Formats: sequence, structure tokens, C-alpha cells
Amino acid sequence: MGVLSLNNTDSIEVIIYDDSTSDEVREVCQRYQSIFPSFIYKRNTPALGAAANWNALLDAASGTYTLLLHHDEFMVGSDFVEKTIGTFQDHPDVDVIVADCLMCEADGVFRRKHLPKWVRKFVITKMPAYFFRHNVIGPTSCLVVRSNMYPRFDDRLVWLIDVDAYFQLRNMTSRWLISDQLKIVSILGRNDSITGSIRAEISALVISEKKILLAKYPAAKEWLSPTHKILHFFEFFAWVMMRAIQLISNAIYLFPSAIRKAYDRVFQK
Repeated sequence: MGVLSLNNTDSIEVIIYDDSTSDEVREVCQRYQSIFPSFIYKRNTPALGAAANWNALLDAASGTYTLLLHHDEFMVGSDFVEKTIGTFQDHPDVDVIVADCLMCEADGVFRRKHLPKWVRKFVITKMPAYFFRHNVIGPTSCLVVRSNMYPRFDDRLVWLIDVDAYFQLRNMTSRWLISDQLKIVSILGRNDSITGSIRAEISALVISEKKILLAKYPAAKEWLSPTHKILHFFEFFAWVMMRAIQLISNAIYLFPSAIRKAYDRVFQK
């Protein structure tokens, strides 16, 4: 896990805290330490675990703005940092920037957007407790946050740990901006991701962690308590319909490239 800590384009701090047991991450980091004067690499011995590692990175970051990045995500474009800083400069009252999230396969094939912008905007502005029903933001790398406002992660949580932080952050400030220019790619299906490592446990984790969150946020009970079955029933169908529309729009978007690939396979052998 790493953190990108920003003041401006001339002052970028990169911090990597490594929970792995091999030297692979360290060897990759060594190639880049000469590029960034403020590049910090640290092997955690013993491993801290997700929440403690993320919190340690947040505590170590010294820049004005912070972005937490997992190993299976990356920023799109060599000017991502410049665009981010420029967006904060253009909107000095903004505390949180939300980047677009693109879901790709491990071979780089684009699969879909995480969610349409209007869904994310509606939930963020009107009903942030819905984070606990569906993570409409995406991974932590989709947020660039003023460092002094970034909540710390609850070490009792595993699956809902990020949405808990998002909900805390939204309660702290409503000054969020959804950017169409900033894009983060998240790689699907990697076995070495957190999702891959706990896939068989997710259902049980959701039940147990919602109990923890309900005790923390009783006002969010409509999305945390299993007793609101009618609401959840209608929400389920609305969500399915939204996903169906999204799949159709993705198919239309991908259709020309699919034709081109088929043509190449047949005629360019």
C-alpha cells in the first residue's frame, strides 16, 4: 500500500509501506527512489495488516492532500498529479476530489466504469449512508483528500473498512467534487487483492461488520439493519435496472473496438 502526498507539482511525497514477505516490492521501489526526493519505502516487520498499515501511511504523509493507492490500482495519464493540484487550485473550497473509476481485466481490457457519475453524485450529496449498501465511490485511490481531514480506518473492519471512512469523511465535510478528468484504474480478479483473499468470507463479514457499524451510526440503520426488508427489496430492483442500463451503454461504447479486434483476428493473421 502506498500514499501520494501532494503540496504542488514540485513537492510530491511518495510513501510505500510494505506488508509482503518477499523483496519484490523493495526492488521495484529502489528503481524510483532517485526520481522522487521524498520517496520513502518501509518493510513492515511484522506485517501490520490493512487498517494499521493505511493509518500509518496517513500519519506519515506530510503534504496538504493525500491519495491512498493499492497495488492493484493505477492513475491514468502522466499529468494526473498536475490535474489534481490544478483542480484544487481552481476550487479552493473543495476538501475531497472524487476521481472516475475504470474497471479493467488483468490484461488491460476495459470492462466498465465503476458507476455512472449521476449515481455517485446523488449518493454523496443526498444519502451518504447508502455507502453501506453499495460502495459507489470505489477504492480509496478514487479519493484525494485534504490530509488534515482524512479519517483513520477502523481496525475492526475488513470488507466495509473503506466505506466507513467515506461515511465519516462525508459527515465531516460536504465539499466534495466529482472530477471527469481524473481517472483511476482498478484491476479485476487479482488473487493477491484484499477482495481475492477474503472472497469466501465476504457474506459473513458483511453481516458481522454491519452490526459494528450500526452501533457506531444508528442514524444509518435503514442501510445497516436487516429489518428494513421492504426498502431493500425495492432498492435491489432499482440497482439491477441501473446495472442493466450501464451494461447496455458499455456494450455500445465497446462495440466499435470489438468489431476492430474481430476484423484484425480474421484479416490480419
